[in-house]
Amino acid sequence: MAESSGQMLCSTDGLTRLRERLGKIGKLRGWHLGACHARQPERDCVIYEAFDREGRAHWLLAGPWREWPRVSGLWNQLYWASEIIASSSHIFRFMDQMVPEIAWEGVEEGYVGYSEKRKTRSFFQDISDSNPPRFENLVQLTGFLRLLQTGENYFERKESRLMMAQMESRAVDLVEALAGRIPKKPVFRHWKSFYIQNARSISRSTSNRLTLSFGAFATTCFTCTECGALLIDLPFFLSENIADMDLCKILFDLSGASVQDRQYLMDLYFNMDIPSHFFTLLTHHAMTSILHDLRRSPAGSASESRKIDRFASLSRQHDLFRTPVPSWYL
Repeated sequence: MAESSGQMLCSTDGLTRLRERLGKIGKLRGWHLGACHARQPERDCVIYEAFDREGRAHWLLAGPWREWPRVSGLWNQLYWASEIIASSSHIFRFMDQMVPEIAWEGVEEGYVGYSEKRKTRSFFQDISDSNPPRFENLVQLTGFLRLLQTGENYFERKESRLMMAQMESRAVDLVEALAGRIPKKPVFRHWKSFYIQNARSISRSTSNRLTLSFGAFATTCFTCTECGALLIDLPFFLSENIADMDLCKILFDLSGASVQDRQYLMDLYFNMDIPSHFFTLLTHHAMTSILHDLRRSPAGSASESRKIDRFASLSRQHDLFRTPVPSWYL
């Protein structure tokens, strides 16, 4: 019998049912569930930390059978991209597989997958002027992101088009909500018109499309080993987003990286031929991220002041919000 919506796996009752589900699987009987590290409540899919009978740490994925065709297809796409990267160079063949191996089990209520945790550290947190990324890791990273976007979009539905169609109206709403909190200084003179114009360009462009994406996990799921292998590690869920948005998220969060490293990343990703519409997407994402952070900051707080300073820095990078191409790429 399928679990009812009132007993979803991400709820307290759902956790009890998940423990019961593990008890029905011989290999997982006696395992201890730790914290929930990622969840998709709308699909009742979760990722927990779990410990086997010997105390070894694993990632445990679970969801209902109605989601299995999508989950199976997504992991097949991940494995395919990993195999393509591994076969593209003898260097990559001797590194660990980028994507973790998942063992899948099933009971009447749904599927369960588990994978032993790998010893890794965050890839992006280690990057700085004094600790630049290895060139081969940038090749792996950009190659994987591009390959992921070539696969079937398992999230596509009739409402998907609204993601871009409503972009301009969402931008107008955000401008109206924050207009009184942006100082009336020359550095911010053009921010409203620039932000809305970029949103309009994205929503009307025929160059943009929706693809698979790491979404909020784009800057956290990439890790590396002591020997320098780039890996993609749980916890993460794939989702649907505008093509190349993962690169936008990564570039925005790579504030500690050198200008040269950010340029390398973009040039490798686009094979030295960066389309003009990407700069519009990149700038819009950066502005949106800062504006949402500002909206969450209490008025007059130190946090608000930091967000205003970062917004001013972004303005200067874009000729006082008059061009989508950042000065660090020129």
